Amino acid sequence: MNEHYPRVRIYGSHGAPILREGITICFYMHRSHHEFMSAVQHSLDVYLRAVGSQTLAWYAGQDDWQMLDAQGWDRLHHTLHEQSWPSLELRDDPAGVHGFGVEYHGKWFEDPRGIQEPDMVSALGFWLPTEFLERRTG
Repeated sequence: MNEHYPRVRIYGSHGAPILREGITICFYMHRSHHEFMSAVQHSLDVYLRAVGSQTLAWYAGQDDWQMLDAQGWDRLHHTLHEQSWPSLELRDDPAGVHGFGVEYHGKWFEDPRGIQEPDMVSALGFWLPTEFLERRTG
């Protein structure tokens, strides 16, 4: 058995990576967004402390990727705390394959329109490049 996982790096003709290995941690919760939005905020804060507050520099806007500046953070905070069906997508780099990222899709189980399916979940995912983990474990 190999002592190290396979390292995968494939680059496009433009030189940017288009495929790489990494770690994704995703939580699927059969809960309504409002029940744990503060836990989602706390998890995002912990992630940012671990990877660096400037690591996530882009977020998915209405039509395209936007720089994650103070105004962008305000929009994301509003989305997380004021919307019933929030959807957040944050990346270190929107071009090519990313190393760091956070994605959250909250569901509103109490929607008066009855929009609910038996398998409906809210999902929160975190991405980390393997070399980040290697540096942390020595």
